[in-house]
Amino acid sequence: MIVCLRTIWAGLIGALLAGTATSAAAGWELRVCADPDNMPFSNQAGDGFDNKIAVIIARELGADITWVWLPDTKGRTRQLYVQGGACDMVMGVIDGQPGFLTSYAYYRTGYVFLYPETASFRVTNLNDPVLRDLLVGFPGGAAKTVPPSVALANRGIVENQRHFIDKRDPGKDFAPLLEALGEGKIDLAIAWGPLAGAYAEARGGMIVAPVKPEIDAPFIPMVASLTIGLRPSDEGLRDDVDLALSRGWDEIHAVLTEASVPLIDLPPPAPSVEEGG
Repeated sequence: MIVCLRTIWAGLIGALLAGTATSAAAGWELRVCADPDNMPFSNQAGDGFDNKIAVIIARELGADITWVWLPDTKGRTRQLYVQGGACDMVMGVIDGQPGFLTSYAYYRTGYVFLYPETASFRVTNLNDPVLRDLLVGFPGGAAKTVPPSVALANRGIVENQRHFIDKRDPGKDFAPLLEALGEGKIDLAIAWGPLAGAYAEARGGMIVAPVKPEIDAPFIPMVASLTIGLRPSDEGLRDDVDLALSRGWDEIHAVLTEASVPLIDLPPPAPSVEEGG
């Protein structure tokens, strides 16, 4: 246990030293954990939509951002870095995810059907019979079965499923699932909205359609609300972030639209949040 804790804290200190401030102007430091190579969400050049939204929030808070780069880290590792104090917040946390105090959701999206406009078929629903005759690709595999894959398996559609690891291959622009679609190895991809939207924008000639139903029986969600994750005890910062989201709401959603994120309607924070109530 002692060795594990030392290892964790060594990583936290290293991450803090790796952070780079984006501004030398006077203001308090807001440390944001992010992946340096995870487009369209974030990268070290600040091109990702989460990079840009974090900058909007920092501006509304009167803070200077320090990026704490966490290459290829998810889930529990991100929690440890936030809880251990290496960073103050992390973008893109599913609403209610354990281990975080979460802000008001800043966008809502879900899985989408993705296929060429030239395809001879059209798909809008998991119940469409044509899905039985297509090679359907999914992210993940045996160790990570995504909800739409489970939903199709529940319908007896198993043999024509194809699964691809999430990690982008060296020299490739997109995840293996999306590269396989472009190469014609599968007929249809069911992909996470922001990734599919970025691919469709870059490639052109693609149909992006939300997976329906949004909640499949008995309770398999195809959608999620994304929030900002903070330390469980940091209620003051959470309230300030909610206020910043309220003030920058239109600008934040303009960033998401520009990034071709397939958005599901989400109301802005209630007026009481903006008033500090």
